[in-house]
Amino acid sequence: MADVIPRVGADALIIQSYTPQGFRISGTDYGGTILIAGGKVHPIEARSAAQLDYRHFSVLKGLDISYLVMGCGAKAQMPSLDVLQELRHMGIVPEVMSTGAACRTYNVLLAEGRQVGALLVPG
Repeated sequence: MADVIPRVGADALIIQSYTPQGFRISGTDYGGTILIAGGKVHPIEARSAAQLDYRHFSVLKGLDISYLVMGCGAKAQMPSLDVLQELRHMGIVPEVMSTGAACRTYNVLLAEGRQVGALLVPG
């Protein structure tokens, strides 16, 4: 039988589950919008993609992140073009999708060893 469990470091932040209120990440529950980056979970004061602005991403400066998976609710809502351009100026490729898809995509990219972060809006 082939082992299909992804191998990640013991300190990797794995998204285990999500609800309309929040997320379970590596055994810890988080409510509201979060940003996973630099080995930490950062709370974000925004309830929707429309409320995001450049300040919410300042923690990404100086981190080695190539992709930012953005889960923007049950139905993916686009953040402003200013936010997307700011991320691109930082050398980060933003990928916008529904929150469920973002949780799954983040875990896959993490297991592949990619330099990935996640912005997750409950929904």
